[in-house]
Amino acid sequence: PQPDRAPSLPEGNMIRQLSAPQCLEILDNWSVDYESIPRREESVGGIRIPVRLRGEVNGISIGSRGRTANGRLYDCRLIVAILAWSDQLRELGITRIEHISTYRPNARIGRSGRPSGHARALAIDIARLFAGEDVYDVEILWTNPRRGANPCDRRPNDSEELVALRNLVCSAVDDGIFQIVLTPHFDRAHRNHVHLELRPDVTWTYVR
Repeated sequence: PQPDRAPSLPEGNMIRQLSAPQCLEILDNWSVDYESIPRREESVGGIRIPVRLRGEVNGISIGSRGRTANGRLYDCRLIVAILAWSDQLRELGITRIEHISTYRPNARIGRSGRPSGHARALAIDIARLFAGEDVYDVEILWTNPRRGANPCDRRPNDSEELVALRNLVCSAVDDGIFQIVLTPHFDRAHRNHVHLELRPDVTWTYVR
């Protein structure tokens, strides 16, 4: 639960620049249950501020679909980003995020071969959001996406649920929380999830 007098969070685009002490202090101040992992451990190679999440993030649980060996490992900054997004999720009644991927050591971007945000535990692929009995399933709701179209544009045939899902994703974009956002409009590989990623080394935002 949110502390009664939790300190304000950094502006969205400042989250990616947090140092380890700053980031971990935020998790402490917001009563996030986590374990800080020494970087020397082989299991967290590539993660600059490795943490293992052990509880909820401002009332929202985060879990993986199926068996994901590293599903609880994150860069601390990704947890703070979700914390910054959590109020908007909670307004829709969302209490659980289900992902299909977070940390994947040595993950590469298919087209370029460059390291992926997943290799640094700075990306999460969200498949479903749960709000009571309501389920916002990306693959079911985000149907017939036109490749290359702006994912934040509402379309005449959008269901109410898809409008709500779009608004959630695009509110995180508007707040500058994530620098790379890939939706089903990007390519077929993203038909069943939304990829949200922090990029500490850029000054731009890429949304497709």
